[in-house]
Amino acid sequence: MQWAGIRPELLRLQGTKRVNQRDVPCRDADVWVHPNTPGRWVRAPGKQPIRLEVKEGIAIGPPVPDQPVFPRVPLLGVAALRDNGLDFWFDSKAARCHVWTAGWRSKIMRLLCRI
Repeated sequence: MQWAGIRPELLRLQGTKRVNQRDVPCRDADVWVHPNTPGRWVRAPGKQPIRLEVKEGIAIGPPVPDQPVFPRVPLLGVAALRDNGLDFWFDSKAARCHVWTAGWRSKIMRLLCRI
């Protein structure tokens, strides 16, 4: 986890998850999501990061010799979205992901899905 600046062994072990046919240890940690500037990888200026509590912990896989690290970035799972009351939408035309707190948008989307 050199890219994240943390040492996984300092985080309490919470069990394991199966990732790419391997058991990967889960560590007690939460995730901070930093809003980006649309269409870019850089953080959006003036926007505050959002803390997501991850009850099941985060899976941190050890590097495998002679293999590329995959997945190379953290993946935010459905459980983290559900447990934090967030909704997710992927716009395939614009190739953009949208995550927001459940509210009026969510009610409209749920209503449209029933049609």
